[in-house]
Amino acid sequence: MGKEIKITPTDQYIIDKVRVLRLEKEVSQKKLSEIISPSGDNSAVGKIESVSTTHKYTDHQLNLIANYFGCTVYDFYPSEILDDTPQVKTKVAIPKGLGPTGIINALLEEGKFFSVPQTIRKTTDYCNEYYKESRPVTDYTAILERAVEKGSLKKVELESGNVRYQQV
Repeated sequence: MGKEIKITPTDQYIIDKVRVLRLEKEVSQKKLSEIISPSGDNSAVGKIESVSTTHKYTDHQLNLIANYFGCTVYDFYPSEILDDTPQVKTKVAIPKGLGPTGIINALLEEGKFFSVPQTIRKTTDYCNEYYKESRPVTDYTAILERAVEKGSLKKVELESGNVRYQQV
């Protein structure tokens, strides 16, 4: 691994907050990059979320994001004052505060969980264990089907009649 990148806790908070909103609203890094990058850099958000770059959001970009999502720039800032000591830039695979839609989108972006076919039950159990919750399978069914419709997942039907989902 390369050199650890350090940013302020406020910058980390903003990056995490935008990512959670993006995942919940099913917006890809590429799509959000198109919105915030006048130069057409379709990897701008990927660079901002990456732990190997010092990139962070500008106030102008946050304003564009707020307009797109129908919120205000204040929604991206912490409600309390944070310490200003630089910290190592991080990216949690599945950030806290996500609902089922955001969790599935985070798993898809990460690219590991669905690299092998997964049942709805296994997916639900994994998410419940990660979040220490007990959501029913039905919370994930429509989201997985929507991912199939979008082309992010494919359905693998087994001879037993069971269905599994695998990343395309």
